[in-house]
Amino acid sequence: MFIDADLTRAQYEVIRNTNKKFFPCYSLIQEAKKKCYPPPETITITSTCAETQLQPLIDITVKRLSEFLEEVLLTIKEQERNTLKLICKWGCDGSQQAQYKQKLQNEADSDANIFQSCFVPVRLICGKDNQKVLWENPTPSSARFCGPIRFRFVKETTDVTNAEINYVKNSINNLVQSRSK
Repeated sequence: MFIDADLTRAQYEVIRNTNKKFFPCYSLIQEAKKKCYPPPETITITSTCAETQLQPLIDITVKRLSEFLEEVLLTIKEQERNTLKLICKWGCDGSQQAQYKQKLQNEADSDANIFQSCFVPVRLICGKDNQKVLWENPTPSSARFCGPIRFRFVKETTDVTNAEINYVKNSINNLVQSRSK
């Protein structure tokens, strides 16, 4: 509800005060949100860039999706569990924004442009010929399930786009298939 309604903390507290037994305290929501992030040691932040390694980002997505679908996953045959496949997409894009005149380490850097790459889980399938759909992203073009891979304060150019494509492709090539049960 908190995420679907895009509530602020203050709005949530007002709703929670109507029935404190039904709605958990905000600190529990904060703890639950932290479980959705990759480990801090896999995240790098500088004055012009924030990025996470792709493997931990996908791992946490698979883990959270598995927890969400636990009952469904327990009902399928072991043979089908061995054929689980998560289909994802990724992309990158740049945009301009109001320059906030943030103090950056290098005076030539600017926060007037942002370039971002991200990944989105689309569908979880299994079975012979992967015909059985266990989960499908209801909003694959929204930010709801979007996992940012990297964003930088840099103007979108052909060179920046090509470099980002190569960066993400290299990250994809280094992924390790998970066999967790």
